[in-house]
Amino acid sequence: MKRKLMMTAMAVLGLSVLLAAPAGAQEAYDAEAGDAAMQYVLDNLWVFLAGVLVFFMQAGFAMVEA
Repeated sequence: MKRKLMMTAMAVLGLSVLLAAPAGAQEAYDAEAGDAAMQYVLDNLWVFLAGVLVFFMQAGFAMVEA
């Protein structure tokens, strides 16, 4: 049962990574567009990380008050 669950989880993870990958048929690489896309990804990653930190800070403050 545990092995079956692990294999299913790995299959779902692999499929999600495959579907999230960029398209294979693309035009030539544009350095400016690539840099802008990287900046967009890093900005979103930073906002996500800050949200996670705030979420855990709220839990910490709740523990202080409790």
